[in-house]
Amino acid sequence: MAIVVAQIKAPFNWTKHVIHDILLQGDDTHLRILRKLGWPQHRTESMLDIDEIPDILDCTVNGEYIKASVGVLEGAKFGFTLQDVLAEAFLHNSSTSFMLRIGDKCTAIIKDSSMGWSLFDSHACNVKGQRDPEGAACMMCFTSAERLIQHLTLLYPYDGHQIDVFPIYVQIMDQIEDEVLLQSNDSIDDSTQSFRKERYRNIKYEPSLWEECHPKKVESLPFDINGLEVYHIPCSTRAEMMKVSRDGRPWDRYCASSRKDFKGVRRLTHCKGSPECSNEDCLFRSMYGCKNRRQFKKENSISVCHTCGKPADMIKCSATKVWEYCKDFVVVMHIGDHTCVAKKAKVSVASLQQDIQQNPGLKPSTLVSHKMMQIMSVDDFDWNDVEDIAKKYSDLKQVHNARERMKKEILPLGENFEALADFKSRCEQKDRFFIYKINNRAFNGEHTFVFKSSKEMAELALSMDKDKGGLLANEYAYIDGKHNHCRGYVTLTLWVYHPVIRRIVRLAASDTEKEDTSILSLTVSDCI
Repeated sequence: MAIVVAQIKAPFNWTKHVIHDILLQGDDTHLRILRKLGWPQHRTESMLDIDEIPDILDCTVNGEYIKASVGVLEGAKFGFTLQDVLAEAFLHNSSTSFMLRIGDKCTAIIKDSSMGWSLFDSHACNVKGQRDPEGAACMMCFTSAERLIQHLTLLYPYDGHQIDVFPIYVQIMDQIEDEVLLQSNDSIDDSTQSFRKERYRNIKYEPSLWEECHPKKVESLPFDINGLEVYHIPCSTRAEMMKVSRDGRPWDRYCASSRKDFKGVRRLTHCKGSPECSNEDCLFRSMYGCKNRRQFKKENSISVCHTCGKPADMIKCSATKVWEYCKDFVVVMHIGDHTCVAKKAKVSVASLQQDIQQNPGLKPSTLVSHKMMQIMSVDDFDWNDVEDIAKKYSDLKQVHNARERMKKEILPLGENFEALADFKSRCEQKDRFFIYKINNRAFNGEHTFVFKSSKEMAELALSMDKDKGGLLANEYAYIDGKHNHCRGYVTLTLWVYHPVIRRIVRLAASDTEKEDTSILSLTVSDCI
C-alpha cells in the first residue's frame, strides 16, 4: 500500500496522518484478502504469498481516493546474502520500487526520483529502524542506493532466512482508463489535435464497443488476430487465462483493468508495434523488394537490422486486447487494425507426436510427403490443406526432436532393448550368468538395469563366505560407479582382490539409471 501511495505523494512529504491512513487501510486490505482465502476457518497462515496480492489496490489518503493496478515485474532476486541480493536487484531495476521479504518480515523499498530511496516499515521500530515492540512505524530516506544497502545490511544481520526482493509495478488506474484510443495524423493542426484528444479522452474499453460482434468459441486464438473480434476460450482456472489466450502479436505488458458491473479478473494491453528498416540500401530490400520487418537483433537495447546493422524505426500499432475471466472460460475482446508483423504460429508438439504415432515407420523427411499424398488422393482436395501441412512440417528439426522425445518415453532403453533380450537368450546357451537379469522400466515401473557376470565369477563370490573358509573368505568387496561406460546410465561394478593371481577381478557389473541404495542392494543380492 505504501508503494501505491508513493506514486501520488512523495515519501519525504508524508505526515503522520498519511502514515496512519496507510497503516489502517493496509491492515484492512490484508484482513479482507485473508478472509476471502478462508482465514481463519480453512487457513491458519496469516502471511500472504506474493501471488496472492490482488491485481488492483485502492485506498483513501488525506481524503484523496487512489486506485492502482499492481503486479510483480520480471527480475525478482533470491539469496542468503542481503548485500549481494539487493545490489543485483538494483542493477537490473534501478528505477523501480521493491518489496523486501526476510523470513516473515516485509519492508517496502520506494524509489523516489527527487530524493533517492525511501524505506518504509509498517512494524513497530525504534528511531534507528530496528524492530521494537514499544516503537512505531518507520520511514527513512536515503540519498543513494549504496547508503540504503549499507543501512539494511546493518539492520538485518544474517540469520539463516532466505532473502526475497520483488520489483513492484504500479500504475494509477486513471492513467490507464483515460488513455487516448485514436492516433492523430501528423498533418492535422494543433487545434484539431487538441480537440481529438479532448473528445476521445474518456473513451473506455467497455463491452458496448463489441455489441455488433458475435462471440466465436475457439480452443485458441488465431496467431494473426486482427480487427473487431470477440472470442470465448475454455479456461478452467484464472491462472491459465493468459496461457490459453496467446497469439502472435507483440503485446505490451498487461495491466489490471475494471468496469462497472463486472467483479471478476479483467486485464488490458496495447500492441507495442514492430520494427522496420528504412535503409534504402539494405541488402534485404534489394533481394526481396520490400523493407525488412522481421530480422532484427538487439545492440545496447536498440533494435537494429540484422542485415545492414542500421537502427530500426518502430512502427506504432493502435490495436488493443482485453481479457475478462468468467467461470470455465475467458472472454478475449480485440479492437483495432494491426500495422505490426505477427509471429509465426508454432506447431504443438502433441500434434506432431500424434502424426508420428500414426506413421511410426516414416522418417521426418518423408512424413510430410506422405501426409500431402493422403490429402491429394481425393479428387476434391483443398490446396489450403496442402499448404498447412507444408507449413506444419517446414521445420524438420522440430519434427525430429518430437519423434526422439516420443521414442524416449516409449522405450527408455532405446530401440536395442529387444535385441538385448534376444542376445540374453543366446548367451544362456553358453553361460546363463553372462546377462543374468534385465529389466525395462516401461514394463513394470521398476528401475531399468542390465546385470552381467559369469559362472566363474559367481563361484568366486561364493568363496567369499567368511564362515565357510573359502579362498576369498578374508577379502573385502568393493563397489564403484562409472558414468562414461554406457551413455545415459551408470555402470555399478563389484570388485574383489584375488590373492593367487594378485589382481583385482570384477565379480559383477550392472548398467542402471542411477546410483542409489536400492540399486546397490539389488546388485549385491543378485551377485550372491
